[in-house]
Amino acid sequence: MINPIYAGWRDDIRTCCDKMGMKGIRVHPLYHDYEVNDPSLIELVKHARDRDLVVAFSLRMVDSRQRSWMDVSKEWELKDIIPVVRAVPDAKFFILNLANSLKLKDEDTDCLKQANILFDTSGREIKSLHELLDQFGKDKFAFGTHSPILDYITGLLRIEASRENEADFNTKELLRSGNARRMLGI
Repeated sequence: MINPIYAGWRDDIRTCCDKMGMKGIRVHPLYHDYEVNDPSLIELVKHARDRDLVVAFSLRMVDSRQRSWMDVSKEWELKDIIPVVRAVPDAKFFILNLANSLKLKDEDTDCLKQANILFDTSGREIKSLHELLDQFGKDKFAFGTHSPILDYITGLLRIEASRENEADFNTKELLRSGNARRMLGI
């Protein structure tokens, strides 16, 4: 997790990439208290793009039924990440744990379709994976668990339960690992 409003984030990325082979970063604007269009975040995303790193956003961090004084009280909708995708359209993004509304304006849907973006399969809003595959394309989804917050199997069951006419064997292979491997270059 990298916090772009922390002065040492560039050194952290350099160390993690050069010494540890890091392939991506996760940011938590809500938790670290900055906006998705904050110039510091935009700079970090551009820096990640230049290093060929994926930038991951979690739309939901905790189960809101349980409370801690450190919890973030807001959850994102898919539309909330559009400003950073528009600001750095040639970056690579993972959007994790699709929670709340997936409704978008047509121009926002087009923005996400054109972006180099992967959604994971763990989110509670993925009620009909095949409809999302039809909407965004089979190259836009990858297996995700949201573990340890949620169970690790639901994201895989969404893939495996798809009928042949919804996701054939090759599509399921892309969802299981192919799309993530392509995005991460592994």
